[in-house]
Amino acid sequence: MSTALTAVLTVTSTAAGLASTLASLVAQSDPRWQWCVAISADAPAGTVAETRVLIAAEPRATLAAGPNDRAALAALALSLADADAVAWVDPGDRLDPGALAAVSTHRPPATWLYTDEAASGDDGLPVDVWYKPDFSPERLRSQPYALRLAVLPLPAVRDLGGINPDAGSAAWYDLVLRLADRLDPPVHLAGPYYLHGERSQGGPFVVEDPVDRCRVVAWSVAAAGARVSPIDVGGRPVGQRVRRDMPRHPKISLIIPTRASSSMIHGFPRCHAVEFIRSLWVVDRYPDLEVVVVYDIGTPAEALREISDITKGEAVLVPFRGVFHFSRKCNLGALAATGEYVCFLNDDMEVITPDWLSEMASLLDDPTVGAVGARLLFADGTLQQAGHEYNGGQPGHRMFRFAPDDPDQGGAALVTSERSGVTGACMLMRARDFLAVGGFSDQFPLSYNDVDLSLKIRAKGLRILYTPHASLFHYESQTREATVTADEMTRIRLRWFEQLHADPYVNELLRSPIAE
Repeated sequence: MSTALTAVLTVTSTAAGLASTLASLVAQSDPRWQWCVAISADAPAGTVAETRVLIAAEPRATLAAGPNDRAALAALALSLADADAVAWVDPGDRLDPGALAAVSTHRPPATWLYTDEAASGDDGLPVDVWYKPDFSPERLRSQPYALRLAVLPLPAVRDLGGINPDAGSAAWYDLVLRLADRLDPPVHLAGPYYLHGERSQGGPFVVEDPVDRCRVVAWSVAAAGARVSPIDVGGRPVGQRVRRDMPRHPKISLIIPTRASSSMIHGFPRCHAVEFIRSLWVVDRYPDLEVVVVYDIGTPAEALREISDITKGEAVLVPFRGVFHFSRKCNLGALAATGEYVCFLNDDMEVITPDWLSEMASLLDDPTVGAVGARLLFADGTLQQAGHEYNGGQPGHRMFRFAPDDPDQGGAALVTSERSGVTGACMLMRARDFLAVGGFSDQFPLSYNDVDLSLKIRAKGLRILYTPHASLFHYESQTREATVTADEMTRIRLRWFEQLHADPYVNELLRSPIAE
């Protein structure tokens, strides 16, 4: 195959930026490429002439001049393409010398592909690599993570009508979004094959105008009804938040296992279950809510009375007998629940974002989603988890104890995206799906019950989403080691060996060998 590469020079660009880009193409180990350049008629004086000199000796390069509009220039450049696939490279950026050879080897016909990306160091080698996950549809809507280098089949691009002239600087993002909805999931080619010309802070590399980005994402979710707003951290663009309208509000049962224990939080004594329910049962709470409290027989009667008073007697109180067993307590609560959705919650929590439950429920409205998890913070404000990460046979919390606004892993904690699992400390599901997969397994009384449940959900072909826009404090001890029995470790590895070694949302170049 050959690949047509499309570049656009904007009004402020000069041919100097294109020179390094063209040089990286000439250096490709696979010579089957075509270079299509469109330059704004309003570019600085001499830009067109300089570009003609650059491409004069290169028969695979084509030049055209167009209006001062990036989408129109992209459409013009795309019209020059005659290979079977097309990609977008910004002037001044470069491709690794082996990029086209790797693309030709790994991209099946009629399928699209994307790679990792990096900044270019002073020596021309990759630095600040953005190691991306395998295809994540929700992350693509929340962040333009799969645009560079994205290689799209040209016939499919033309079937879609090519570049949308109203997309502005996000024209390529718009095209990738539309193509992703039509074609099978893409191939993820791991490795920094796309190099940004100017040294930056590393991934996420988000260069499109925020207004344009939000507009094209809103088009992509128009059927769901959505409001899209940019996400910046410290003035640095990360992605966008998609707020979906909810056509209805299904009843949600909050299932809270408890013994109503207390501890000191921020210097004050706190009965966790009582104060958590107080933070839930507010005037502007989710409109159709049920609280199911599964309590140990030794739970203080005063705590149960307070819970009943807070909820005006609406809380469903379910007694539990026997030694602590998280899975059994949650399953018992689910049997007592009457909601269409069930949300499992630890009792040592406190609400941060008032609309947390509406945010999670709006994501679960998608029939391809089987569970949704929230962002949980320790009392000191650091991350307890941003979803699960299964790597080297060892389940763990993604970005454990990172700062909540840390852009590490391409801003994974800052944008809504797919995960292989989420914590049972805050997990929303459909009640019918919970029953269909058999609930929490009795084989995991203390740990890994949520890992097992998450992987059962994914085995049914359903996606699991994490959202940072639903945030709660989780007052779990930051010094206590998680209690994992040898039996639980053996069981989870025997049951899910492959999945615990090859998490699709952990870049394959970062996966660890199986831990002993």
